Amino acid sequence: RADIKSGDIVLVLGPGPIGLLVAQVVMSRGGRVVMTGLTQDASRLKIAKERFGVEFTVDVLKDDLEGLVNSLTDGYGADVCYDCSGAVPSMQSGMKLLRKQGQYVQVGLFAREVIEVNFSHIIQKELRVTGSRSQNTHDWEPTLKLMSEGKINAGKMITHEVGIDEWEKAYKLIKSGEATKVVMHPIG
Repeated sequence: RADIKSGDIVLVLGPGPIGLLVAQVVMSRGGRVVMTGLTQDASRLKIAKERFGVEFTVDVLKDDLEGLVNSLTDGYGADVCYDCSGAVPSMQSGMKLLRKQGQYVQVGLFAREVIEVNFSHIIQKELRVTGSRSQNTHDWEPTLKLMSEGKINAGKMITHEVGIDEWEKAYKLIKSGEATKVVMHPIG
């Protein structure tokens, strides 16, 4: 949903499965990914770096995201931001950290239907804001091509495998944030 050019600095806010897939697509187009998460997302940020090759991972509760973005862009701001978290503070931070005429894509759903948006960032920076909720039939072929070329590997998101009789364990792993994706195998 955004025009990514080689060398673009791209914020991917939220290290869940959607964020990990977005990061892979961005990197396949030559973008440099800065992925953010919270302290409880440490295992997912580690997966982003170690399994997927995300260049920069940031715990926004401990690290200086704005300082990193400024150092990577000579103070101009990121080229593109994908908010995959659906958290209002994440959205606000993403818009703030974009360069003039940057691109902002809202992927994650917010917990509330109505949220407060600071339009001064959109207006003053002339941001292009887009929503992205689901795919359409035109998305399938390019996605399958990226997968066949090895540029997207959804299998790397699997962190746990359990038998279907261990569904409660799988549920707890997912709910705790310890697991990114869990595969449940049939019994026997």
